[in-house]
Amino acid sequence: MELIKKLHEMRHRTGPSITKGLEDSVITSFAAHDKDLSQGIDTAYTYFQAIEKEFGEKLKLPEAELITFLQNDFVNFYEANSVNPYVAIHAQGPWVFTAHGAVLHDSGGYGMLGFGHAPKAVIDVMSGKQVMANIMTANFSQKRITEKLKKEIGHTRKSRDGLFTKFL
Repeated sequence: MELIKKLHEMRHRTGPSITKGLEDSVITSFAAHDKDLSQGIDTAYTYFQAIEKEFGEKLKLPEAELITFLQNDFVNFYEANSVNPYVAIHAQGPWVFTAHGAVLHDSGGYGMLGFGHAPKAVIDVMSGKQVMANIMTANFSQKRITEKLKKEIGHTRKSRDGLFTKFL
């Protein structure tokens, strides 16, 4: 099925949306040159079908009500005006795909480190076996990361005085 038809299907099988996303013509233009976008739409559509089987009629809720339904068991410590007004079901590279069929371009920000969403190199490293521990449990990876951070942070400065001595 053609990419835009998949997005249209998602839009028709969900409730009213707040987030409109990029115009279909822009999506079509970028998808011709960006593998992350075209593959991302395919993957988002597959996820959408699975979510539809699991949550059924809840997908017909207006976008804001769906967000409330999904997060009603959590305390969201962010200010209401800083919470994203959509339900993301997939992200690939700089592209975010919503449950209501919107495609958004996310050029960076919190946690992305400039690599985009789910970069292959990071996923490849993370797919190896990892000890799932936090600071309560010592691990060699903690020393590896702090050594790399100390080497990188401030490397272009003449003096490294006043730089980080500890990390959270």
